[in-house]
Amino acid sequence: MLRIRTLHLSAILVASLVIVGSCVGISSAATRNGSLSPGDHTFTLEVQGIPRSFILHIPPGAPVAKRPLLLIYHGSRATAQGTIGVTDFEQESNKTGELVAFLQGVNNHWNEYAGVFGASGVNDVIYTVDVIKDIEARVSFDHARIVAAGFSNGALMAESLGCQLAKTFAMIVPVEGQLTTSMVKLCAPARPISMRFTALLTRRLHTAAAASCRSCRRQSRSPSGPPTTTARRRRQPLSQAAAW
Repeated sequence: MLRIRTLHLSAILVASLVIVGSCVGISSAATRNGSLSPGDHTFTLEVQGIPRSFILHIPPGAPVAKRPLLLIYHGSRATAQGTIGVTDFEQESNKTGELVAFLQGVNNHWNEYAGVFGASGVNDVIYTVDVIKDIEARVSFDHARIVAAGFSNGALMAESLGCQLAKTFAMIVPVEGQLTTSMVKLCAPARPISMRFTALLTRRLHTAAAASCRSCRRQSRSPSGPPTTTARRRRQPLSQAAAW
């Protein structure tokens, strides 16, 4: 099984949020403090009459000031619990203090409004909004530093959120999932949103960055060491990005 290592990605996300949170037009007031113990907590909620769930990871120690909230979307046929085991988000969270929530799709899929899942009737945008509300009622975090990251089908979900909830998210991080042509036609972000596009290349995390608050640009660069393939470079607003 291909193991997704997010040791560097998670650190990059937190560092990027320091910049992004200072220039996006979102209120940076943190929500109220909660008293959840460190570790993983599974919560359930009902959305559109459907029982849904998510796993919230609380790092040890006192809450850090203005801590980010990372929402993680699994790939098709994967699960929130399984994603914990194949990523390093929790380990990095324990070092840096951000909250990490692993969201769970219905039947292990996300309705990202592209492909065969677009007509399922399940609204995962509403689910995401409800998860954020549920978390803010339990613990404190900075609303200017909410990030959506996903793999494959989850990457398309993160991109869909960037199109539809640009005022909510400071950044989206799609991994191995390009914005589809059908999504491009409907994508109209309410404001510019940062996007860090990544791809997995032969068991390595190939990272590309887009950290401008004035425009959402796609920019690819190779990691340290020889690349396993040639990086493709594109710079466009999210609303005009196309799959390749």
